[in-house]
Amino acid sequence: MPEAPPSARLPETGFWLSGVLSLVLVGACLAAYLQGGGSLEAVRFIGRWTIRVAVVLFSLAFMAAALASLLPGRTTKWLLENHRNIMVAFSVAFALHLCAIARFFSLDQGLFWSVSPVFLIVLRGIGVAFIVLTLFASLGGGRRERWTWLTALGYYYVCGAFLAGFAKRIPQDHFYIAPVALLSLALVVNLLSVVKQRNMRASQRSIGSSDHE
Repeated sequence: MPEAPPSARLPETGFWLSGVLSLVLVGACLAAYLQGGGSLEAVRFIGRWTIRVAVVLFSLAFMAAALASLLPGRTTKWLLENHRNIMVAFSVAFALHLCAIARFFSLDQGLFWSVSPVFLIVLRGIGVAFIVLTLFASLGGGRRERWTWLTALGYYYVCGAFLAGFAKRIPQDHFYIAPVALLSLALVVNLLSVVKQRNMRASQRSIGSSDHE
């Protein structure tokens, strides 16, 4: 296949992409906090905003390899090559979300516990552990192959947790249909990629068996 001319390629990016995204996220949260005078409403707004941004970044990272497999092209290749940057930016967004939750707790513990039962906190804690694991695997480069099955489990767990959290809020606000649709798309794309890979392996085994007959 001929190589695409430079003008047709998407620009390559280094860690500056995750750096810029992280600075924008931190700056936006700081601006919202200061503009709101550090109020509970400002903190809860930051919590909602950061988790929505985090879901978009997570979905892109989750779909990167699957899209590159199903729809090879310049855009999907760029997305796969920048998977690490997207994961870093997602982790920053989620860390800011956790900071907002911690501040929410310090401002109004009664309200916090009314909307955050213990079992939900435990499930979130497991999700945080998986996020740390997937980030570690992304930054580990060549070492991540040893963690493939565990990181895959982490991605599916976090996707499921996000789906459950947003889906239950749809009756209160139809906005949540958008992140649920995005997460569902990410899940379907990954499952289709898994099916494609299994079919390819089965086909290769079949060809190998035929060659030995």
